[in-house]
Amino acid sequence: MKASHLRSDVTIAFLLGVIVALGAVLVTGGSSPFAPAYAGTAAGDGGLFGVTGLSTGANKDLLWLIDPQGQRLGLYDAQGDVIQLRSVRNIRYDLKLDEYPPKRQRPSVLDIFRQVEKDPGKESGGRKSRGD
Repeated sequence: MKASHLRSDVTIAFLLGVIVALGAVLVTGGSSPFAPAYAGTAAGDGGLFGVTGLSTGANKDLLWLIDPQGQRLGLYDAQGDVIQLRSVRNIRYDLKLDEYPPKRQRPSVLDIFRQVEKDPGKESGGRKSRGD
């Protein structure tokens, strides 16, 4: 059971990293000073996960720390032998949104929901089960 819990934590951490990277691109209109996050995720005894990246503008290494249990996200940057905490955010309520920013994503979550409700066969990729 512990292995499945760890696997789900790793999955959550990876998805949070993807969300953060995509959110940065959406918020800045695609002109983000951050390069895509490279590297994988890692689990520690404390339940923290890290995702690394590179800031192309300042040539700094970035470390995103994700605390799935505390639902917090932290960003550190490192240049040479100096490590700085850049920001921390409680993401508990952020992740309750269906989409953000509203009305800028195509197709929107609502559009997809309406399409799936109109044609339930689309939910499984348009394939029907063997029982149909």
